[in-house]
Amino acid sequence: MRAAVLTGIGHVEVQDRPDPVARPGWVVVRVDVASLCGTDAHQYEGRIDSPFPRVPGHDFAGTVDSVGDGVDPGLAGRQFAVKPSLPCGQCAACAAGAPLDCPRKTLIGLWSDGCLAERIAVPAVNLVPVPEGVPLHGAALLEPFAAVGLNCVDRLDLRLGDSVLVLGQGRSGWRSPGWRPPRAPGSCWSPTSATRSSPCRWPTAPRPRWTAGPATWCSRCWTAPAGAGSTSGRWS
Repeated sequence: MRAAVLTGIGHVEVQDRPDPVARPGWVVVRVDVASLCGTDAHQYEGRIDSPFPRVPGHDFAGTVDSVGDGVDPGLAGRQFAVKPSLPCGQCAACAAGAPLDCPRKTLIGLWSDGCLAERIAVPAVNLVPVPEGVPLHGAALLEPFAAVGLNCVDRLDLRLGDSVLVLGQGRSGWRSPGWRPPRAPGSCWSPTSATRSSPCRWPTAPRPRWTAGPATWCSRCWTAPAGAGSTSGRWS
């Protein structure tokens, strides 16, 4: 298979690598969509300690190619987003059958080869089914939008009427205000800056199916490109 390989700081090569094999409890995923994260840029720039050579990348979605022993063979051919942290398999949480609670999880693409390759082997427990109507490019953003943005809001325990300050206008910071609950039933909140949201006066309409969170976005806040359906577009 082909893979993008960081061979050193600021150096990337496309190399031929052996195809991964699904060991017991694992699956091999064909990477259909991968996105770049700030972590990948920091690796490339040498701002994060990373051994070389290394295949970077941890935000992706794809199709299960093969399964290892002990894994449901019916997973083959299905599409999934993939949680990017690998459980250690040895701690108390892993032994208790709760590998996602592993305190020693390591990030794919940093401590092991990542998803900027045609295929990758991952634990079956890391698979997240892609719901009907969700495009794979949206599923590939599960980690930055849900694991970062939604987890942040959950930890803050925000209440209706709370004010928040978002420091940083990257993708995760820009999207985080969208996880806030609306102030009143049926209201629409449109992010107008990284630090402030303002109420929208337009009638509400169902939000695009691939988005998540409690807010309802009106047809004026959601602008779809010409010829696009309800699953792609942008916020104004």
